[in-house]
Amino acid sequence: PANRLFGPLTAALRARPGFTEENTLFVGLVAPLLALVGAGSAFRRAVPRRRAEIFALTGVLLIAVILTFPAPYAALAALFPATTLIRVPARWLIPALFALADLTAFGMAEAERWAAGKTRRPAGAATLVALASLLALAESFSVPLPVAAVPNRAALNPAYRWLARQPADFALIELPLYSGDLPEYPEVKRLYASTLGWWPLVNGYSGYTPPRQQELARRLTDFPGPQSLATLQTLAADFAALPHLRSLYALVHPAEAPLDRPAWEETGRWQLERNPAAYPLGEFDGDALYRILPPNPDRFAGPPLARFGPKGTIRLLDARFDRDAAGSPRLTLYWQAVAPPAADYTVFIHLRAADGFVRAQADAPPVGNRYPTTRWRAGEVVQDIHPLPAETASADHIAIGLYDLRTAERLPAFAPDGAPLPDNTLILRGLCEKSHKEDCP
Repeated sequence: PANRLFGPLTAALRARPGFTEENTLFVGLVAPLLALVGAGSAFRRAVPRRRAEIFALTGVLLIAVILTFPAPYAALAALFPATTLIRVPARWLIPALFALADLTAFGMAEAERWAAGKTRRPAGAATLVALASLLALAESFSVPLPVAAVPNRAALNPAYRWLARQPADFALIELPLYSGDLPEYPEVKRLYASTLGWWPLVNGYSGYTPPRQQELARRLTDFPGPQSLATLQTLAADFAALPHLRSLYALVHPAEAPLDRPAWEETGRWQLERNPAAYPLGEFDGDALYRILPPNPDRFAGPPLARFGPKGTIRLLDARFDRDAAGSPRLTLYWQAVAPPAADYTVFIHLRAADGFVRAQADAPPVGNRYPTTRWRAGEVVQDIHPLPAETASADHIAIGLYDLRTAERLPAFAPDGAPLPDNTLILRGLCEKSHKEDCP
C-alpha cells in the first residue's frame, strides 16, 4: 500500500474478501522480466550444467508461486502435512524469491553480454546494469513505510530492570494476557522487555496461537477474580515442580485494556492484595508486581500467634517482616475470623524500644482501609500489609493488637493456649527466626 507506483494501481485488489497484509508482497516488474531473460538463456549458450541449474530454478519458482494459491496449498498439505510449517499460502513466495533472485542474476548476465556485443565497449554493459538498478529502485519506492515505535530498553518500565537483577529461577506472566479474540500484537512488547533478563515468559505472540493459550486467556478474563487467581496458582504449582524454577511472578498493567486503572485502584488491587495467594513485591510507575504462591493447605495449619476478641474469634495466623522492591520495610499480618466481626477494628503496630518506649507506630485499618473487618467472611484468610516507618531498624520489638476506633478500646488478646496477653498486645520479636528468612533485611 505504501508503494508510490503500484500502490494506487492495486488498491482495488486489496479490498477483496480474505485479503491480508501478507498478500501485499510484491516483487515488481524489473526482476521478473530479467528472470524471464535468465530462464531463456538456458536455450542459448548455456553449458549443460548451467542449463540444468536454470531449469531447476525455474521449476522451484513456478511451483512456489502456484502454492501461494489456497487450493494447491491445501492439496500439498493433505499429501505432506509437514509442509504446513509454512502456515500461510502467501508465504510460499519466500522460496520463490530465492529462485527469482538467481534467475534475475542469470538474466542480468545475459543482458550484459548482449549490451557489450551491441555497443562493442564495456561501458555499454555498465550502463545497462545502472539503468536496471535505477528502474528497480524506482518501482520499489515506498513512503511512508508503516513502522512501529520501539522504545530504548532504558525507557522500559523499571519493573523489568528489577526482574533482570533477580536470580534466574522465576517465570513471568504479564496481565492482561492478549490471546484468542483479542488483538495479540501487544504481546510483542512483553517479548521485547524479556530480553533484559531472558526470563521464561508465559505470554507470547506469533502467527499461531496454541489452543491452550486461548483457554488460559479465557480463564484469566475475570482478573483479579477467584477463577483467574486459581488459574495463576495452578501455573505457579506447575512451575514450582520444575527443577530450574521456583516462583511465578505476575506483572499487572492496570492502564491496559480490558483492565481499567480507576477500577483497579478502587477495588481490583485490594481484592488481589488481601488474598494470601498473591504477595505484592512492589509498584513500578503504576504497574504492580506480585509473587503468585501455589496452593498449600498446610500453610496456616499451625497454631495462631494470638487470638483477639472476647471469645478469641479473630485469629492472627502469621506475621512476616520484609522489604518491598524499593527497600521500604513492611509487616504483613495474616488474619482469620471464625465469624464476621461485629465492628470495624483498627490494627495498631507499635515499634518499641527495649524499655517499652514507642519509637514509632503504624496504626491503620486492615488492607489499607479497603477491607474493613465487618466484611470479612467466616474462615477467610486475610493478607494485611502495613508499611513501616524508617525507625523499624532501631526497634527492639513490635507490639500488635486491635482496637475500636470509636471507643479507643483494645480488643482482648489471648495467647494460643488461651492465656490473656498483657496490655491486650502481642509482642513480636525476631520475626526473621520464624519463616521466610530469605525476605529478612
